Amino acid sequence: MRFVATAAVAACLAVLSPHYASGVLLVYEGFDYSEGALSGQADGGFGFAPGSSWGGGSVVAGSLSYTDGGSNSLPTSGNRALVSAESGSVSAYRQLGRGYGDDPSYGPGTYWLSFLGQRLQPHITQDENAARSFGLQLHSSGGGDERLGVGRVTINAPVPSVGWGLFSDGSASLYTEAAESMFDLSFNVVEITIADATDGNLSDSAKLWVNPDLSGTLGTPSAELAVGSGLNFDYLFDTLRLWAGGTSGDNPYAAYEVDEIRIGTLLEDVLGNSVIVPGDVDGNGTVDVNDLTPIRMNYRNGDAVRTDGDLNGDTFVNFADFRQWKTALLEAGGSLEGVDLAFLGQVPEPASALLLFMGSAMLVRRGRR
Repeated sequence: MRFVATAAVAACLAVLSPHYASGVLLVYEGFDYSEGALSGQADGGFGFAPGSSWGGGSVVAGSLSYTDGGSNSLPTSGNRALVSAESGSVSAYRQLGRGYGDDPSYGPGTYWLSFLGQRLQPHITQDENAARSFGLQLHSSGGGDERLGVGRVTINAPVPSVGWGLFSDGSASLYTEAAESMFDLSFNVVEITIADATDGNLSDSAKLWVNPDLSGTLGTPSAELAVGSGLNFDYLFDTLRLWAGGTSGDNPYAAYEVDEIRIGTLLEDVLGNSVIVPGDVDGNGTVDVNDLTPIRMNYRNGDAVRTDGDLNGDTFVNFADFRQWKTALLEAGGSLEGVDLAFLGQVPEPASALLLFMGSAMLVRRGRR
């Protein structure tokens, strides 16, 4: 169900949710995993639900890259993902840490998505209008038409079907295509506007730019989905999906590479301007004792973002975030001497707790002899 805000509630949210107003990188996936299966990987990136892992695909060595016409390069890290339907269709999901568009802190408004991508498998044999589908999708676990995709829809999409497509679901009638080819390595940026819908209309819209300038000057969209002709879109999302269609008759399977997925509340968040340093809570590029303050203040609280101390993006501030900060601080040559850690309580670190348990078990065993 959509989050509907009255004017009074919206005003309160503006005060209670400063993260949205100032912009923040909400989700990042750089596929920083070892080569091999992507399926089951849950420790990379941030902004995902605790324990959420990818359900398919593979990891290939090296990052994809992009440099704009002004010689500005997109920051990259880790490896890249390969999604190939050679052995059958692939549909890999990974749950995000919260739902966007109807969350109390991240309700109606504008969101930005960016990623690097390139289609690999030639899809044209007898009929270029019968290409197999592929792409990246912002999906709603609630189902229905609450999904937005970038790539290519299923069979019978409009020709020439070689450009990057923007679509609301798998229907060709809700598909619009850019001039830029999906067979070229491309940097795709999408603006998603989720309307308040207080009037009951699902009047969301989306715009796609292919290979824009990294300075933030976008120009005319390459493709656009807007309300019109009786079409109403609903772009609430809480899941990332990577998919590729398998071979169908004379039409070969889809395969593509994808990398550097970012979701944010401002354009600058998804252009690589947000530098991610492990343990750096305040975003100044260094890790020091000042980064511990938000963790201490928000410890064991939920509905958190990175500036609250949620370093792993699971929307909670807990021991995992403290451990990431502590590890980064010590690796940078810092010290815990004189640092107040009373907020952690009497709960020992997991390794210490295990040793304590083993020691207690040995004492009990000896006492029974």
